[in-house]
Amino acid sequence: MTLPSFCYIMDIIKLLIMRGAKMRYIKLLIMLILLSIAAVGNCQNLQKAGETDVGTLYVDVDSVQSLSKSGQLYLAVFAEEQFTDAEFLKSLREDESLQNAVSAMYLYLFNNNGTEYTVAAHYIIDKDGKVCLDMGGETAVQQTKGKKEMLNVYTKALDALNKKAQQSKWLHK
Repeated sequence: MTLPSFCYIMDIIKLLIMRGAKMRYIKLLIMLILLSIAAVGNCQNLQKAGETDVGTLYVDVDSVQSLSKSGQLYLAVFAEEQFTDAEFLKSLREDESLQNAVSAMYLYLFNNNGTEYTVAAHYIIDKDGKVCLDMGGETAVQQTKGKKEMLNVYTKALDALNKKAQQSKWLHK
């Protein structure tokens, strides 16, 4: 999948959110995006956000999008957690469907100042880049305060969005 078609899908998600679409349609589009990312794994532009309890968290800066709903701005970004903890991997792989699991993919939605976020989607990914398990999303809003990795995710995503805006300005001059 090329970047323009990825952006096209993100635009569709924005429209669905603005029009109050059912979450199942949005989840379907998110799944399509994740499958596309997995199929074109080399196209990811991952930047390290930090270490977690079980691995390393990376931000896919190419996936950053701004969303607006009811006058509120949100920042959407995909992140990948590559598992490095041997004990965690061992316990995770006890489930037959997760025997080849190596990472997790998240879709984070941040509020406009990065103080709060939610996990809109969470998937376990295998060594071939395929989705092993849909862990679903969370409706609970979480605070970024005291979570260095999440603050780094927000900062890197915001930087990437600013760079996209600058590039867009240059192209339209």
